[in-house]
Amino acid sequence: NIADTVNGGRMLLALTRDASKDDTPWRGNFAMRDINVVKAPILARTLALASFTGITNALAGKGIEFASVDVPLVFKDRIARIENARAVGSELGLTANGELDLGADKLRLDGTIVPAYTINSILGNIPVLGKLFTGDKGSGVFAATYSMQGPLDDPKVSVNPLAALAPGFLRNLLGILTGAGESSSDSGTAEPAAPPAGPRGGRP
Repeated sequence: NIADTVNGGRMLLALTRDASKDDTPWRGNFAMRDINVVKAPILARTLALASFTGITNALAGKGIEFASVDVPLVFKDRIARIENARAVGSELGLTANGELDLGADKLRLDGTIVPAYTINSILGNIPVLGKLFTGDKGSGVFAATYSMQGPLDDPKVSVNPLAALAPGFLRNLLGILTGAGESSSDSGTAEPAAPPAGPRGGRP
């Protein structure tokens, strides 16, 4: 009952810090397991810009299931810095990097959208060649890159559709072409981030 866009599942937020130093940030992980995401305007808009219409329709109907969501973060001065966040489901895989400024109610995120994640990521398991084709951990063979920036409740979303046809090592090169060949949108409603059933490193 935390967010209207997420049904079921389990959530755990585990953070630790060095209490002997006042300026030490909190470090840890926000995780969710076995969730079903429905509606979620920001995600729906991102998928639409990437032309993943089938998944967009599923989101508007029965929803999209994620087996796990892991968001490693560093939190200080009401700013959560996120690195290598991952959401994994059979229909969709997502990665994210950036920050959420809760003091200013703003966000800045970028990452990768991988459709049909289970099938798409199989090639990534091939030794040597898998790394060449899929690029970063959590990415699939065919994917699109996205970025979000602006107010938490209405960020600007842009998607690079060219990346949808490029293997991982080419996507990394395409990432420098920000603004080239992109589709963009200006509306949205903030949706919750996601994490798993166990912290990484240390007990709270």
